[in-house]
Amino acid sequence: MRIAICEDEEVVAQQIWGYLFDKEEIEAQYFLGPEKLLAEYENGKRFDVLFCDACMEGMDGIELCRKLRKYDSDLYIVFITNYVEYAPAGYEIGLFRYLLKPVTKEMVEKVLAEIRQDADKGGRLVLKTSFGNMIVSAKDILYMEIQDKETEIHCEDSVFRVSKSLGELEEMVADMPFFRIHRKYLVNLERVREFDQFQLTLDDGNFLPISYRKTHEFKVALYQFLQQRK
Repeated sequence: MRIAICEDEEVVAQQIWGYLFDKEEIEAQYFLGPEKLLAEYENGKRFDVLFCDACMEGMDGIELCRKLRKYDSDLYIVFITNYVEYAPAGYEIGLFRYLLKPVTKEMVEKVLAEIRQDADKGGRLVLKTSFGNMIVSAKDILYMEIQDKETEIHCEDSVFRVSKSLGELEEMVADMPFFRIHRKYLVNLERVREFDQFQLTLDDGNFLPISYRKTHEFKVALYQFLQQRK
């Protein structure tokens, strides 16, 4: 899980970072001011969770998060504040929670557990990679492919590997519009553009083979999915 901390008080930023730095599944980074974090987003950097001070000099937390939302609609935002009155404005920009200072380790761990639960329920997957846990929106996944003893997750703008079998991932997305078209491939039905009895084309132009034994089941699953969307 990639976590950013944006706080203009270095003592507070380091304290929160200290709660996270030794956890294997977390990659945490802190920024002493909103401009530096915004610059990272403008350069293509993304995070799963942001702990953000609501009241900072110059650009406050509300303004910063409005700008970040233009780049990332899935970011979990947790406000850190001394003032409860900031909370209503925060929900306008998709605030997940707010924490009152002083922030304790228990508060941080509790909100991260809530984020994981929310991600599981909201069409997002928490996937353990070689560089930590990532929160991935199911809609952003094109397909999953077996690679040796791991599985490659192919998204719109990235590819990464997880140490889970395709069968395990198939169970994780059982309530989502995915279908196993081949021994090697699990495809997102939302991303299918066209198909015939031998292969399908995804909306990014990729071609994937359809197993002969899966052709009929695939057609049924796709048509049922399309009917549900009407």
